This record gives sequence, C-alpha cells and structure tokens, in this order.
Amino acid sequence: MVETDVLIVGQGLAGSALAWVLAERGASFVVVDRGGTDDWGRPSASRVAAGLITPITGKRLAMTPGWPRLWAAAEALYLAAEAKTGRRFLRRRRALRLLPSEMEQERLGMRLDDPRYAGHLGRVDPTSLPAQVTPPGAACWLNAAARLNTAEYLAATRAWLAATGRYLRAEVNPDADVEVSSMGVRAGKIEVFARCVALCQGYCKTPPRRSAPLRLAPAKGEVLTIDAPELALETVTHGGVWVAPESGVDTGKYRVGATHSWDPLDSRPTRAGLCELTDLFKRLSPVPFRVDAQEAGVRPATSDRRPVAEVSPSEPRVAWINGLGAKGALWAPAYAAALAERLAGLGLIP
Repeated sequence: MVETDVLIVGQGLAGSALAWVLAERGASFVVVDRGGTDDWGRPSASRVAAGLITPITGKRLAMTPGWPRLWAAAEALYLAAEAKTGRRFLRRRRALRLLPSEMEQERLGMRLDDPRYAGHLGRVDPTSLPAQVTPPGAACWLNAAARLNTAEYLAATRAWLAATGRYLRAEVNPDADVEVSSMGVRAGKIEVFARCVALCQGYCKTPPRRSAPLRLAPAKGEVLTIDAPELALETVTHGGVWVAPESGVDTGKYRVGATHSWDPLDSRPTRAGLCELTDLFKRLSPVPFRVDAQEAGVRPATSDRRPVAEVSPSEPRVAWINGLGAKGALWAPAYAAALAERLAGLGLIP
C-alpha cells in the first residue's frame, strides 16, 4: 500500500496543474488516470482543447476578470514545467481578432480609449491583413495572447509523473473504489492510502456521488484539423471561428474551432459540427482546404462560468477542481494553487 498526501484522480489540465503545484510545495501525491481518454474511449476534452489564452474575449471585447493574477499563475507554472521536462509547450504571441460587425467595431473604439485596456489591444488596418483573409470592417491585435500546446504539455507531464513514480494508469470510480474516513482516503483497487483525494475528472457520463457541486453545465465542442497551404497565417486568428496554426509544422496545417452544443453530450464528432465549422471558415477565408480530422469533447463548464476548486463540506478529505470550461489552460494553474492553499490550511499537505 502506497501512502501519500494527495490522490489526484484525473490527469487533464486540472489534475496536471495540481500535480505541478503540489510538487512545488513539497507535498507527496499520486495521479491516477485512465490514460488520457474519456468515457467514450476518445481523447479527453483537455487533449482536444486548443489551449488558447487571451485576456480579451467575446463580442463585447471584455477583459477576463482577474487576468493579471490568472496569467501570472499560468505563465509561472508552464514555464517551470518546461524547465523540468525539457519540452516547450507555451508560446506567447499576439493574436489577430477580426471585427466584421458594427457593434464589435464600436466596442473596439471604446476599448482603445479605456486605460484599463492599455497594452492589451492594438488597432490593425484591415487593408494590411493577409490577402487570404476576407476583409472585415475592422481588426485588432490581442497583444497579450498565448497558446498552450495541451497535448504536448499533458504528455510531458505524464512522462514526468511516471519517471518520478507518481503515475498510475487505472480506472477509479470515486464512489465505488474510494473509502473516506476520519483517518484518510483508501483506494484499495490501486493500493493507495492518502490523506485526501482531489477529483479532477472533468465531465463524466455518469457523475459520481462524490462529484463537484451541482452547478456544472457542460457543453460539447468540436474542432477540425485542416490542410490549407495557401492560408499562410502565422498567428492565431479569431473571426467567427478561431484558426490556429499547428505548432512545429509549416505544411499548412491548422486547427479550426469551436462549436458549442448541449445535446447530445458526448465526444462523438457530428455532421452538423463539421458543416458549421467549414461554413464559418469559408467566411473567414476563401482559400481551398481539406479536412484532415474532426474531434469533439465535452467541456466541464459551469452555469456561472466560474470553475470549482473546493473542499467538500460533508467530507473534508474530498476536494475538486472542475468546471474549467473553454479557459482551462488559463484557469487551471491559479485554481490548483487556490485548492492547494485550502488543503494546507486544513493541515492535509505541507
């Protein structure tokens, strides 16, 4: 029986961030994961995610609440993980935002005059845009944007966990396989005894009783990988859809996303998702393209769009990180740090 401070269930963006935070604090832990797949045997939502990070979002060009704190936590964690693993997965580079509607153009003028947005936005002359982009009414730079290569980051994290004896590949049901008592948490199936358990499983087809508080409102998202050699975009571009150059290649490969739907909630790609994304891409650019792959995942979002990083009031040795939604790459490090502080305050970790 392995004894440890924390048993982390799930190695997506939430579980991986918590692992890095606990390691930095000197806490012991074990991560158990089914191997990066979801309930349908497909890549988990974290691995499908594009990892886009930007302070300005939505048609209202709104500032992400708490951006300075969230970005500082994210940048510090990912750079530390890069140093530990010797692999690069965070790329900071401004993104391009196309603004075809009058409302968005008016909002841009307001934001550019607002000192709170100073440095975050830059005006772009639409006539200077690449010829492969359909000219919008206006455009702007999102100066503080970044992108996390989620697949590379999660693979590097798993390799680090395995090399340090902290990773177990297994299916663990928090209700059936985890016993919680005043003494600690026992997972006999994997022979682990921990002082507490952190559930970082994202969306589950059948949510366990020991799941995050019931304000989760998951949403399905689909993305494409396309081959468009004539597009020649060097930076992430937002305009109805986002188009992100595949990192490490210069062969015209891009990811395009993402849809939002609520029925059915599964990770099976759909014809409707394919049609929606291809139609939106055609509005952004007239270049010919071929769809190479289509993926889907269920974002573990919440009804109030705020993640859950809490300790159970009825079982203080049970905690959660969930509900990261579409901003998991940005939110996960800060919420992992907040949960670690809570666990330390309860005397469960150093």
